[in-house]
Amino acid sequence: MKDMGFREFCLECRRARRVCQCADIRKLATDQVFAILTHPVERRMKTGTGRLAHLCISNSVLIEGAGFKDDPRVNALIEDPRYFPTVLYPGRASIEIQELAVPQDRRLLMFVVDTKWSLAKSVLNRSPNLKALPQIRFTPTRPSGFHIRRQPRANCLSTIEAIHFVLERLAPGTAEHSHLIEAFDKMVRRQMDFESKPTRRHFL
Repeated sequence: MKDMGFREFCLECRRARRVCQCADIRKLATDQVFAILTHPVERRMKTGTGRLAHLCISNSVLIEGAGFKDDPRVNALIEDPRYFPTVLYPGRASIEIQELAVPQDRRLLMFVVDTKWSLAKSVLNRSPNLKALPQIRFTPTRPSGFHIRRQPRANCLSTIEAIHFVLERLAPGTAEHSHLIEAFDKMVRRQMDFESKPTRRHFL
């Protein structure tokens, strides 16, 4: 795939071929299901991590939209009796992930809003079907490593970091999901390297 500037793009990770991330990706099968809800604004982001998380997690779906009230895929997931649907969002009524009681006959499904923090609340307000679900949160043990994008608060993380922390809470002591952060760190380092060399920015 090429853009109007004739740069070749990878159809899988949607990055320019010169910074393709596919070699960094290893698939992870999780006990949980992740529905990553990507706002259209992320299309313009060179370093969005929602798609990267989706590519790394086999038990995930990626759905684009600014509101999901009438989205058939979202509603099908919510209504599926196999799942226990939740939203990963630190609202006032949210509970720590470790305190969540999931019925034994259902599988934990987490909707993750993938956008700027300033837009996340708007997505939920436009999605009453999601807003009605239990909200879950976690307390980060370290600040974000997303040095190439400014975070509004110290405890704000990128999408892939948030998913990594959730898995870390649900399965402490295991390292199977560590490659999520490894792929993320490589993306950040690669971007910082290219941004430090202005003559190469055209290829991002």
